[in-house]
Amino acid sequence: MRILNTGYLLVAYASLNVIVLLSIFISPSIFWPSLFLAYLVVPLFFLNLLVCVVFFVRKPRRASSLLILCFVIVALPLVSKVCRRPKAPHDTTGSISILNHNVKLFRKSGVYNQFSGELIEWIAKDSSDIKCIQEFSTNSRWKELHIQSKIESAGYFSFIYKASSEIYGEHNPGMAIFSKYPILEAGLVDSNDEGINSMIYSDLLLGQDTIRIYNVHLTSYMFDQISPDDSFVEKRIKALQRVINTVAIHTNEIELLMKHMKLTNHPVLIAGDFNEVSLSYNLNRLSSLNNAFEERGGGFGFTLSMLPLFLKIDHILLSKEFNIQRYDVDYTMDISDHYPQRCWFEIKDWKNY
Repeated sequence: MRILNTGYLLVAYASLNVIVLLSIFISPSIFWPSLFLAYLVVPLFFLNLLVCVVFFVRKPRRASSLLILCFVIVALPLVSKVCRRPKAPHDTTGSISILNHNVKLFRKSGVYNQFSGELIEWIAKDSSDIKCIQEFSTNSRWKELHIQSKIESAGYFSFIYKASSEIYGEHNPGMAIFSKYPILEAGLVDSNDEGINSMIYSDLLLGQDTIRIYNVHLTSYMFDQISPDDSFVEKRIKALQRVINTVAIHTNEIELLMKHMKLTNHPVLIAGDFNEVSLSYNLNRLSSLNNAFEERGGGFGFTLSMLPLFLKIDHILLSKEFNIQRYDVDYTMDISDHYPQRCWFEIKDWKNY
């Protein structure tokens, strides 16, 4: 009876491993629990590692030991998407740099009714060659808030998408791409009514080369719209429904983005606030692109500064034509609820730039 029970336990444990490992390849619209199973990949990996050590010390030749070892090996590439050993600094001389940052409409930390002069000046003075900014806001009526002018006066070309909605008054939110290189073409891929969540692009001329930059901000979860008067259970149920519905919207948004990408022959770089973690189904659909964190990052690379949510939901993805030289998350700038990211890159076989 004990052997039988042990066998059932091993089958159940193996089944859990298989389901968790497959979760990032299963669309949440088909099986919504896959949304949350992906979060178990890393803890299950370390649990398997511990079980492996115990099994091999006690009975190394048992089939159960080899089975758990297989789960460890299979999960290793997935774990490396979440946590990586820091790499030695790479020489970025001659590389092109890009800043990616959700600036929360340039508001002060923890509030939405006051602008942060410190964050505005930080963005304006940042010397990155390209800047992709989500939740961008600018207003030409006030010099202090005319952020577009501040950046352009430093020698940048710009493409700004500003929402038509009036819910934010004169400080309508939007998206921005700033570039030290000329912008040949730019446009809107998709936007919601409020403009907070949008996807825009710009084609940049680098000598004889042209690259396409996408700045994306996928639909937000808007947990703050759940009524504070709801009961504890009602709040959790509504939060779960909001997550499931929002991730389904992300699937459609990424489908639209992928279709748009197929229309260009230029090397593609996507930067933005994806509102999706590294092991999500939706981000995995863009696996044909190289993730800057996975190539040159270190540690966990968390980009969300809202405790206790240690998450990496901001990403920089590059097509195969790029050589990624360096990637950093700047934890010194914590005014927004997102930390800024920087990536340095080159293009293979430059013609001239």
